[in-house]
Amino acid sequence: MQKLIQELKTPYTLYVTPAHQPVTKEQFRILAEGGMDFALHPDFFHGGLEFVEQKFVAQLRKAEQDVGGAIVGERPHSGRWDSVRELPIWAERAGVQYDSILGQKWWKSKPAYEGYWVGTGLPYSFIDPGSYRRLDVMEIPILFGDNDPFLQPRRYSVRYKPGAHKTFMSGRGQTEDEAFETCRRLLDEAIEKYHTVVGYCWHPVYLAKTELNLNAAYSTDRHFRKCISYAKRRGVGLTGTNALNAFWRARNKVRFQGVAWRPESLTAQFRLSSEASIDALTLIAPLKLQGKRARICVNGAAKQYVRADVLGQPQAMFTVDVVPGDVSIEIKYD
Repeated sequence: MQKLIQELKTPYTLYVTPAHQPVTKEQFRILAEGGMDFALHPDFFHGGLEFVEQKFVAQLRKAEQDVGGAIVGERPHSGRWDSVRELPIWAERAGVQYDSILGQKWWKSKPAYEGYWVGTGLPYSFIDPGSYRRLDVMEIPILFGDNDPFLQPRRYSVRYKPGAHKTFMSGRGQTEDEAFETCRRLLDEAIEKYHTVVGYCWHPVYLAKTELNLNAAYSTDRHFRKCISYAKRRGVGLTGTNALNAFWRARNKVRFQGVAWRPESLTAQFRLSSEASIDALTLIAPLKLQGKRARICVNGAAKQYVRADVLGQPQAMFTVDVVPGDVSIEIKYD
């Protein structure tokens, strides 16, 4: 795994399962030095099915001991099918900042279809159903993972908890090249149409199958290489879930101040204020107004932008590096 991510110069968040952990503390140290970061993959089935908060917290603390540091995110092992609902509240109480499990939709009689079914590919906050309080825990949606494309089609039936019985189809038996064509379409749409994040889960055992000659159901290293290489050619930014969590939390702290509009000169001015540094915060403004095209300046210097159609309207999309203090922005139509 380390060899693969270093070859491709790509980030990778490894979700560790402490209940049956084959990786030593020294190996985690080597992986961290090689560029990996870590999150929790709690397993509520090891040692008998027991979906309780104590099991979650115990595995979290064990994982933190194993990796030698605090863990801020989790993705439950087989945690869907109505058994995931308590996790955000448990996570908040334990100091975990994000979950990353939701996204794909499943049916009884047809294969799962790639797409975000919660309305967004971007992080969003959970709401406590009891008090309607906004939890300090985000969901970072995963568009899809490597099980469904590569496993052979079959119907699954799961009953993890009383009242949580789900039946669904999964598996398409695709080759790595066929699965890449699906990913390429989704990346193209994310760039050209939806302007969103494409979250993908590649399991380490399948990525390492070819290199280590492992007894695994399929291999995905070729698929991984093709997807990462294509994303780089398209200019797509790459991030792990820990980094996306940190970016989104910092983004939510940015404040727009001193907003002013001068209609006589078709000029908008405002300041961005933040306590934290953020690389490449994306902003948009109407591309044209009254037939005149946008001209953008950041801290008095001309700023290049690209055209992006958002919600059917042409926009000028640009990025700003935010630093503690103020960043001044002017958008003038002339």
